Amino acid sequence: MIRVSSYGKTKKGAGRVTNGDAMILDPRLNLFAVADSVGVGAWRKSPAERVLTHMAKYVAAKMRGKAAHKGATLSHAIYSANEHLLDLSEKSPGKIGSTTITSCLIAGDHCCIAHAGDSVALHVHEGRVRRITSEDTVAGVLRSRNMISESKSMTHPNRNWLLRSLGNNKSLEINTYDVSIEPGDLIILMTDEIARTLGGKGIASLALARTASEAWKKLPSDMMAAALRGGCQDDMTVIVLKVYATPCSQR
Repeated sequence: MIRVSSYGKTKKGAGRVTNGDAMILDPRLNLFAVADSVGVGAWRKSPAERVLTHMAKYVAAKMRGKAAHKGATLSHAIYSANEHLLDLSEKSPGKIGSTTITSCLIAGDHCCIAHAGDSVALHVHEGRVRRITSEDTVAGVLRSRNMISESKSMTHPNRNWLLRSLGNNKSLEINTYDVSIEPGDLIILMTDEIARTLGGKGIASLALARTASEAWKKLPSDMMAAALRGGCQDDMTVIVLKVYATPCSQR
């Protein structure tokens, strides 16, 4: 048996009026997510925050009903949140906006990931860092097809051209992943620009240096500080989950 501990941090970008990022850390539901509002708006409530609030309510209702498959519950929560955002946009055109989403629901020794957009989920396991999610941008697709390098994708003119996000149309496609997790593993969720600024090698260096003991809780701050040194001007959000073994009960 395992248990998961979590820590997260979000920070408004330099020159931004409000933080368009949002996050969920809900150990009761084992639900964790980062969302990044698209563009800069004068929202009373950001689309990222609206989506995550709706998702948490949806998942909580399904868990009360003892939903059988947590992966399906997570996907359905995103579809429902997308419809919610579209309904709000219809009532208030041009005032609601859209958002990316990278979410995680822990189910036993599995981590269910559901994703749309360019935020990032990573798995740290036995000294290796693996990116779980795809990058749903023009530059991300080019990189996945080995048409451009990682370094060129970071400066590509279409690096922020999103192919998937919530709040744009009803025919949203979601990528889902099922990841086996073990004690000692980390799951890291982060919004796009901090991941892009640090790059794969920068993220791996920081993550592997903080895997042991309780040092993993410093990762969000370490990553943000490194991204700021690298010139990141965008809002930044990082969530880290640490997997522990649950002690067996004694009789």
